[in-house]
Amino acid sequence: MIGVVLLGHGSTDPRADVALQELVATLQEEWWDAAISHAYLDHCQPTLEEAVDSLPSTVQRIVIVPLLLSTAFHAKFDVPRLVAALDVQLPLCTTHPLGPDAELAADAVRDQQGPVVLAVSGTSDASAQAAFLNLATYLQALRREPAVIGYASMAVPHVPEAIVRSAAKAVVCFTLFPGVFSDRIARAAAEAGIPSTQPLWRQARVRTLIRERVEQALALE
Repeated sequence: MIGVVLLGHGSTDPRADVALQELVATLQEEWWDAAISHAYLDHCQPTLEEAVDSLPSTVQRIVIVPLLLSTAFHAKFDVPRLVAALDVQLPLCTTHPLGPDAELAADAVRDQQGPVVLAVSGTSDASAQAAFLNLATYLQALRREPAVIGYASMAVPHVPEAIVRSAAKAVVCFTLFPGVFSDRIARAAAEAGIPSTQPLWRQARVRTLIRERVEQALALE
């Protein structure tokens, strides 16, 4: 049996923890031959060490899946640091983050009409920003409608500015879980008088991505 630890960012908002626990439960129902746990980088419990220790004794190898939608600071530095600090005797590997994933973004905008803002949490990492811009370019070509990136923090354009700049008809919340950033995104959309979508954690593509990341990581061992 493999042990899968879903490593979330963590939030001071308790809704994020409830959502991640529901995602774990749904995955566990679908994935009977894996033991699935969860952990957080910050703000919440359990820690990565605690989650790994909680896995059943039948687990023979462990795969850690960062629940991140970009390859920014957390993916490049925080995740490797925490994994390196683990004292584990079993084979262990870490997957790539879930995003940015073009299919997940396409699913998120599928029901929207007209120009959209793809609203992300925010990052100061230049390569992550470039990847988000590429994602917007892909969506624009796919939909034949304008699509721009708006940041909830740490970068520009901020979501309200992106809404005005693009004359957006909707804001697509490209965050995984409810919390501070998703609320900020929803508030910007409401102030502009346009709809905003919900965070992505209930989308089937998220569960598919998790399984794909695990399978890819195991194939490389």
